[in-house]
Amino acid sequence: MSSMRNPRFTRFGLKNRLLIASLFFFTQSGFSAALADELAWQTYNDAGESFVKQQKFSEAEEILALAVSAARDMNSNEKLRISLTLLVQVFEKLNQAEKAEAVRKELQALGGPVPVAVSPSESTGAPVAVYPPASESSTEPVSKTPESVSDASVPASATETSTKSKSPDSSMQEVKTEDGDVDKLIQQLSSEREGLRQSDGAGVSSLTSASRPDQIASTLPPVAASGTTITATEVKQLTGPFDFAISICFAPNSNYAASSGGDQIARYWDISSGKEISQCAGHKGNVNSVSFSKDGLRIVTGGDDQTVRIFAAGSGQQEKLMEGHKNTVLCATFSQDMRRVASGSFDGAIIIWDAETGSRVGTLEGHTRPVRSVMFSPSGDKLVSASDDHTLIIWDANSLKPLNTLKGHTDYVLSLDISPDGSRIISGGRDLKVRVWDMNNGSELQVMEGHKNWVQRVRFMNSGNQAMTGSLDKTVRIWDVSSGALQTTVEGFEWGLWAEDFAPDSRQVLTGSNDKTIRVWSLPN
Repeated sequence: MSSMRNPRFTRFGLKNRLLIASLFFFTQSGFSAALADELAWQTYNDAGESFVKQQKFSEAEEILALAVSAARDMNSNEKLRISLTLLVQVFEKLNQAEKAEAVRKELQALGGPVPVAVSPSESTGAPVAVYPPASESSTEPVSKTPESVSDASVPASATETSTKSKSPDSSMQEVKTEDGDVDKLIQQLSSEREGLRQSDGAGVSSLTSASRPDQIASTLPPVAASGTTITATEVKQLTGPFDFAISICFAPNSNYAASSGGDQIARYWDISSGKEISQCAGHKGNVNSVSFSKDGLRIVTGGDDQTVRIFAAGSGQQEKLMEGHKNTVLCATFSQDMRRVASGSFDGAIIIWDAETGSRVGTLEGHTRPVRSVMFSPSGDKLVSASDDHTLIIWDANSLKPLNTLKGHTDYVLSLDISPDGSRIISGGRDLKVRVWDMNNGSELQVMEGHKNWVQRVRFMNSGNQAMTGSLDKTVRIWDVSSGALQTTVEGFEWGLWAEDFAPDSRQVLTGSNDKTIRVWSLPN
């Protein structure tokens, strides 16, 4: 589904149940991509309206960001205007004037009416301009109070590409506002979509009884056998009172690891004993990224609260708080000399920080969509970033200027790595491809195919001669980088690899799933 904002589900809570319900429907049915995108946008926008009506504005901000992303993926200015207009109202209610103004500027660029600023004294009843349920070319505003916005029906244009006998619009009903509304909404959507599925006729597979988001079955035909197949062995589970693991990583010494997730805490683990050594607390919201310094003594994190933090791994004590991002931080990493940190945000911005002082060195702007991964070259003179805009950018880490834009992926780029000698880049993402690039000239050296679902993690191994990749298809694959040949497929993982990392010696795999466990696997010699 092209309109998913975050394949790692980095935001949990009430909203995530809605996302899971939507994801199952799209991935386990025979709908066209166009209809799936229509329903995705409609789902997110309906939920956002519901939260606005319940005055749950923080939740509304979260889900409407997904609606905006879905509208952009569909290239529908009408839907984008609808969702952005709701976002203006939400930011006004949250007293986030800067964000509200930024959204107004985007609305102005789209054309048509732009909601005026609402002063605090007016914020409970002043009318704001919202867009009517009209055609794509409509520019006339309809004045509604904030309380009545969520009662508006979904625009008729929301079904402009649907040819089904029962339109998505007609199947959606008014969202009620009692307690537990999100659960009711999910049940309602599931029921309505089941009816829509049945009305679609032959060729549509039935919904399964699966209840986990990582049980996604790819609809691609099987890939021809290549190399050998081995089975990983689970050797340990790290368990505790923590939420879903969003990001996990081995320390340079693979006897230790770190994890972060939906409970606002990063954790430092002893792999051999399975015991938690320390907790790194301070974030307000999900901790989306966790990474070690080269010496393994410090941990850098990034979170929903738009901050980047450095902690002492052993004690969990916060050493630095770095503020400056204007949106959710999705990734953060140390340079090899441990003197700098780079972090990427949902708004596409990358910030370089002085790791010793916590001050901002500079901001890199070039991506147009969220930045999922950043990494310094071994020499520290370059930085590479991967984004939802389907590109990677190579930056001069000193001048902070872009050197090359790598184009080839056809969907979100989720992970990257740089070879130990700094000459090559490897990347993977939602197009199921693993690509190898030349660091110096930006040319594409290899395209490696075999995974049947999103490629979540890519890593060079064996001095850069091989690569290891992990995917939601529940496999880890080992490739010959020079030839692009698939050498080994590792199976046996109980769940899809939502968060994973590979040990420096490449003999262990660390996985995190939404069963609130982190699992350690060994690979046969």
